[in-house]
Amino acid sequence: MKDRAHDDAMAEAFRKDPAYAVELLNSILEYGDQGELVIALRQMTKTVGGASKVAEQAHLNGTHIYRTLSAKGNPELRSLSAIIKTMGLRLAVQPICRIPDDCIDSKRYPLFIAREAMRALVYDLTQAQGEST
Repeated sequence: MKDRAHDDAMAEAFRKDPAYAVELLNSILEYGDQGELVIALRQMTKTVGGASKVAEQAHLNGTHIYRTLSAKGNPELRSLSAIIKTMGLRLAVQPICRIPDDCIDSKRYPLFIAREAMRALVYDLTQAQGEST
């Protein structure tokens, strides 16, 4: 069995499941550091034809994009935005949640759907108990 580079394996995973790529980037932006972001972006460039193609589409110098996506890369907002745009994505600003549950899309997480169902059940039982007394 032939070994593959980790970047190639991640690029394949991103190709197969673009939603995973988006979730990973959002997670890195929320909890990770710049180094993780640069690695993920470098891996994602492989899904759209490689760094040279991304540089061309983003109107960036090829050397600049390789340097930006290197292990010691320090992307400027302009470059980061242009790179992400070539992947069909964009940067967005969201409020920081004071209560984590407020940020969870209950339609996407079965555990939280069950929690909401339990809350509704407890509420209904409490109401029914109050009416019977």
